Amino acid sequence: MTKFIRKLLADITGILGESVHKKSAANVATASASIQEDNKKNVDHEPDNLGKHGARMMSSQVQNNSLQEPELVRVSGGKFLMGSPKSEKDRDANEQQHEVFIADFALCKFPVTFAEYDRYCDEVGLAKPDDKSWGRSNRPVINVSWVDAHNYAQWLARVTNKPYRLPTEAEWEFAARGGTQTAYWWGEKFEEGHSNCNGSYKQTTPVDKFKPNLFGLYDMVGNVWEWTGSCYEQDYNGSENTFAEKDDYNRRVIRGGSWHYRSGYARSANRYGYDPDDGSFDIGFRLVQD
Repeated sequence: MTKFIRKLLADITGILGESVHKKSAANVATASASIQEDNKKNVDHEPDNLGKHGARMMSSQVQNNSLQEPELVRVSGGKFLMGSPKSEKDRDANEQQHEVFIADFALCKFPVTFAEYDRYCDEVGLAKPDDKSWGRSNRPVINVSWVDAHNYAQWLARVTNKPYRLPTEAEWEFAARGGTQTAYWWGEKFEEGHSNCNGSYKQTTPVDKFKPNLFGLYDMVGNVWEWTGSCYEQDYNGSENTFAEKDDYNRRVIRGGSWHYRSGYARSANRYGYDPDDGSFDIGFRLVQD
């Protein structure tokens, strides 16, 4: 399916009738080949030590002790039924139910905010993404591509010496469900007051505006779609539990729906594929720490 057709489909399903404004990823984050000489050169951010799912760390000499690290929620893994039953309202054909095993992990309590991402841009000398004049601070960062999100995770791993990365698609759904098997973590039917979707606010909202799910995670429903680390496949084939390589240009899975879309897109099982080098005014991300 071409980019044109995918964009057209997004226009049709969006409740506001506004096109999804893609913004090509520019000034992709890269790190200095020599941290001591220049910490703001746009060169590759790839550290030396490879960890789980491509998460990397560097020596403690590059740690930034003044950096406030994101709040994390520890999630105990296990087996769960991924996808949705055929009886679920608004279900799509790409949500086939199947059992998946998840190892323990820690997920960011909130989506990455503009405050956090702006700090990164200042550190490495990148242009800051557009906030659509909605506000920055503790609103979720938007207009960032999968590549941007991946590079941010690599930078955070480098400066903290801790293994940060994007969550796999399976990890994301497991966390979003909060231990439930219903369409939304609070039940089968959408209820106003739990999330920012259906165009009610007509823009993003602060990441702590709504109550968290049963795992203590905020904005797993609505506000912004969130990048995952997995490649998108129409039929599940195991990629939902693996992390894509940076140079794999297949579409990536985005999850959670957004302020711009109907509530059916915010169901725990809903999934969509998006080009990794494109961003949008309703796509952000959060990170995992192994």
